[in-house]
Amino acid sequence: MVILFEEPSRSPAPLPQQVEQAAPEPVKADGSAERQIDNLQHELAATRDSQQSIIEELQASNEELLAANEEVFSTNEELQSTNEELQTAKEEIQTTNEELLTVNEELRIRNLEAAQFNQDLNNLLASVQLPIVMVGRDLRIRRFTPSAGRVFRLIPGDIDRRISDIQPELNVPDMEKLVLEVLDKCTSIDIEVQDRHGRWYLLAIRPYRTAENKIDGAVIVAQDIDALKEAQARVVQADRLAAIGQMSAGLAHESRNALQRSQASLEMLRHEVSDRPEATKFLDRLQSAQDDLVHLYEEVREYAAPVKLRRKWVMLNVLVHQAWDQLAPLREGRLAQFNAEVGAVDLACEVDPWRIGQVFRDILENSLLACRDPVQIDVKWREAEIDGRPALRIAIRNNGPPFTEEERHKIFNAFFTTRTHGTGLGMAIARRNVDAHGGWMAVGPDADRGAEIIITLPRGSP
Repeated sequence: MVILFEEPSRSPAPLPQQVEQAAPEPVKADGSAERQIDNLQHELAATRDSQQSIIEELQASNEELLAANEEVFSTNEELQSTNEELQTAKEEIQTTNEELLTVNEELRIRNLEAAQFNQDLNNLLASVQLPIVMVGRDLRIRRFTPSAGRVFRLIPGDIDRRISDIQPELNVPDMEKLVLEVLDKCTSIDIEVQDRHGRWYLLAIRPYRTAENKIDGAVIVAQDIDALKEAQARVVQADRLAAIGQMSAGLAHESRNALQRSQASLEMLRHEVSDRPEATKFLDRLQSAQDDLVHLYEEVREYAAPVKLRRKWVMLNVLVHQAWDQLAPLREGRLAQFNAEVGAVDLACEVDPWRIGQVFRDILENSLLACRDPVQIDVKWREAEIDGRPALRIAIRNNGPPFTEEERHKIFNAFFTTRTHGTGLGMAIARRNVDAHGGWMAVGPDADRGAEIIITLPRGSP
């Protein structure tokens, strides 16, 4: 609040006549004038006090306004300083934002490259027909190829499970122990194992090395070496055949002459003791031993001799039935049922009828000898392929005891037999005959429902 004071304007001096006219009347000597003067003096004193108070308040207000002005000035300077700092911070933020945009672009490019690399790795693993499993140091599964799902019995939900929780098809004593050994010793392990169906695999366990050459897990690879093992067995068999062939060639003439002389002597002796029944019994035993020796000689000679095929187009069901009919003396008096329904499958094949008939005869004979009455033998036919060529699959199953683990692995080995009589060459010769046709012969996969032999033959010659 501001109060302004102005001095009263001075009037010009009155003229004499005006003075005379305006001359007041003489004051009466009473107490009213004195009271007015006192009142006016009191009012003037009060006005002066009020004016003094107003002046003091004005001075205080001026001082407060001056202090406020100084504070506003100081605040303005602080605001200017803050504004400059904000401007600097804005520039830094803009610089940081540009750097973040650059880093974001680099990360986007790296993400694209990582996604592309991951796709390439997935396609590579999917195209590689090898069972591969990758595990971390904690033995948890990180990744596996599609073919590993069958061999190791894995599903996508098994990711991050411990390898010890998996029950693979492979007969591995302690998978976890092998992996831990690789991780601890930083070495590699290669062992040959079989699956539950007798197929051979090379189980290779290698350390998983990072770019910094640190061991961060293990890589498990199961390579199918069944064909290699079979080829090795065939090489061994071929060597044995060569040795047997050389021996047979050297002994053929002498052995045949010795057997002929022995047979002639038995016949002469039988004629001499025909009237002595007791001696005849001993001669019958000698003749049986002689027949077994001749049979063994013929089987060994046949096994050692090279296979020469005389192919022609035949119906395989005819060969099977002929083999069954040839075994009529063996199944005489027994309860044996034989079923070889053809259905809609074309059974025409270009084979050597005598050798394939011999294969069927050996399998059916073994079935009759292995089964108790009532005997049930079923033959199933199915279309198949061998190396892209049309083929025919023949499955012969009986209701006898299933093959043992040893029989499944050795049934086609030469001189392996579970019977007290026999050379153990029957199934080995049968497999040689099938191999010579470009086919293959194996034990059926179902080990709980009797014994089954599977033969696959190409329809035509290669």
